[in-house]
Amino acid sequence: MSWPSPNDYNETIQSPRSAFEDVALRLCVPECNQLGLPRPRSGAFAVAYKLQSQAKNWAVKCFTRQPPEDSQQRYSAIGAYLSQQHCPYMVDFTYLQRGIRVQSQWYPVVKMEWVDGDPLHVYVQKNLGNPRVLTRLAVQWVEMVQILQRAHIAHGDLQHGNVLVVNSTLKLVDYDGMFVPTLAGKHSPELGQPNYQHPRRSELDFGPYLDNFSGWVIYVSLVVLSIYPNLWQTYRGGDDCLLFRRKDFEDPDHSGLMKTLERSRNQQLRDLVECFKIALYSAPSDVPTFDNVAPLASVPLEQGAPPSVPSWLDDHVVFKPARSMPIPEIPSPSDPSWVLDFIAPPGPPLEFSANVIWTRTLLYVCFLGSLTAILLGWITLGLILAFGLAGVLFACFRRYRSEPVVDSRLQSSASVREAERELKSARDAVEAVEVRKRGLQSAEAEQVAKLTKEIEGVVSDENRQRDSASRVLQHATASGLREKQRLDQQEAAELKQLQNTLGVNVSSFVQQLSQLQQAEATERATTLKTKQEQHIQSRLQSLLLTPGAIPGIGAYVVNNLLASGIRTAADCINLNYRKIASVGPRRVSAILAWRQSWENTAKRTMPTALSPIEDSGITAKYAPSRTQIQSQLANAQLLLATHQASIQQKYAAARIPFDAQIATEKAKHGADFQRILTDSKRRQESLQDAILRAHQNAKQAISETEKPFDALRKAAQTAQWHLAKARLENGRFRSITFGRYMRNVAIGR
Repeated sequence: MSWPSPNDYNETIQSPRSAFEDVALRLCVPECNQLGLPRPRSGAFAVAYKLQSQAKNWAVKCFTRQPPEDSQQRYSAIGAYLSQQHCPYMVDFTYLQRGIRVQSQWYPVVKMEWVDGDPLHVYVQKNLGNPRVLTRLAVQWVEMVQILQRAHIAHGDLQHGNVLVVNSTLKLVDYDGMFVPTLAGKHSPELGQPNYQHPRRSELDFGPYLDNFSGWVIYVSLVVLSIYPNLWQTYRGGDDCLLFRRKDFEDPDHSGLMKTLERSRNQQLRDLVECFKIALYSAPSDVPTFDNVAPLASVPLEQGAPPSVPSWLDDHVVFKPARSMPIPEIPSPSDPSWVLDFIAPPGPPLEFSANVIWTRTLLYVCFLGSLTAILLGWITLGLILAFGLAGVLFACFRRYRSEPVVDSRLQSSASVREAERELKSARDAVEAVEVRKRGLQSAEAEQVAKLTKEIEGVVSDENRQRDSASRVLQHATASGLREKQRLDQQEAAELKQLQNTLGVNVSSFVQQLSQLQQAEATERATTLKTKQEQHIQSRLQSLLLTPGAIPGIGAYVVNNLLASGIRTAADCINLNYRKIASVGPRRVSAILAWRQSWENTAKRTMPTALSPIEDSGITAKYAPSRTQIQSQLANAQLLLATHQASIQQKYAAARIPFDAQIATEKAKHGADFQRILTDSKRRQESLQDAILRAHQNAKQAISETEKPFDALRKAAQTAQWHLAKARLENGRFRSITFGRYMRNVAIGR
């Protein structure tokens, strides 16, 4: 089944009454552009139109490609489930199997309530300088995704074009790939916009988890843009994305955007990027949900509201009020880092536990005593007290090292180093798998490129052989074709000569017959015209001029006319009022009008055809000449046809040996041509099979290589969290230093 093009729909939708079967759509008029034509909104495999009416506006989605076979069943299931859930983010829609008639053929459409609003990327661009608006939008986004997840609904293609902001609220459109529980077990009909979808998503991924990844992509983008709006221009936001693109998901370690965010001096931002990268390492079905995300607006902005973070962070971090941190690497007019500033030490800072009163006393005694002795010139005593001061300092160092908290600090630092080694080892293992995978892919690409080049060589050989065979055929048939051309020229010359002789006779007889027919037709027309004029004159001559016959013409004027020889209506054709007494221009006009009225009456009754006798007489007059000319014409045509057939037969017989030669050569060429094609096809199929085997072998090898991949990624994820927890724990020991201990000994806390 061939599907209409957008131009076909443009023409059809101009007449809704004849295009649609749905009553509501038949009463609408399409939204038009400046040229007065319906305004289309084109997509990948459909085109949408806005249809307007006084009651309600509708969006009609017309397919330009074959939709899934079970589209009607899917839309019915989706519509029934949504009607039970009453989701505020959805709009009413209906799948119409007999939706629109294009050139007498019915095609399905999706009829959806029209929603006036800005697409997500347009709304974000308009509010790049207003972080509060984007923050509120992020809050609404979390609430919407939570509601969808609680209802076990997944839109399936969350992206800027399918999310509208209507009066500061969110609306979702385009439900082609939506999942509802009643569709469980089916495959995904589409994979969604690549810049918003997990790179490992396939058609087998179809469940309530479908929106988890795209939900995080949009949420993180909104949060980042609310803080760093300049990134919109730097990374071409709005160009089929908000910020992130598929290449950022496929290779996050080499993503320019990821590196830009990771270079920030804001540790919390870097941690969020790491969290997002860990989501990339998860399978599509394992991406965390939004179930326990705390809304951004749960605490007023002025009080430093905590950010919305994934529930799976709760086990690893705690939250603290916001604080501002400048980020020179990413210029920004403001830094409301309260959005991301959510990681804090897991407890109050640790302190030293030992009693240092006696140590402080000894320290002061030795220090002040030695200073006083030196000032008084008691050198010996000063040296003794100085050695005592050194002993006290050494004792402080020993007591510092014996502090339990110092030992804990060393253990914590060792844990950080161990976690770093663990993370490095896990990442090295993941990278090793990636290197092996890239090596296999590279080897496969090289092998496929080599085989493809061989296929190109086979095609080139085929073309050369075909050209050579064509040249052989052309050479073998050249003499025969030249002889045939010579015979054709001779035949044409003889036929032309025949036309110049017998053909001229035939043309002469045809011309004579035409002239005879023209003369007969002319005589008929002339006879009829004469008969009609006689009828009119007879009628006018029968009308005598009498007083009162003409309005305004009395007896005196009639007598003057009679005296001038004008007695009937026929005589009134040329009147000279200067020669007739009492007849002026007005009376002449009246007389002529009277004559014209009777002439018109006579024309209505005049004969319109010759009588049978008159017609037969004219026919009989020309019949002998016609018969003679027709007989001569027939004889001339027969003689011409006989001579033409004789010439054609003579040259047809002369062509036979040359036709046979050419046919033989063409048959040989056809056999060679078929042999060339068969051999080329066999070689190409063999190489195509080799390419297929290369793909299969590479796929199998990559599959074997990737078997430990998920486990390695999970190990990297675990190591990442171990390191984060170790660093957080180690942060409690920042004040545990020998300098802080000596400060504690000298002046206390």
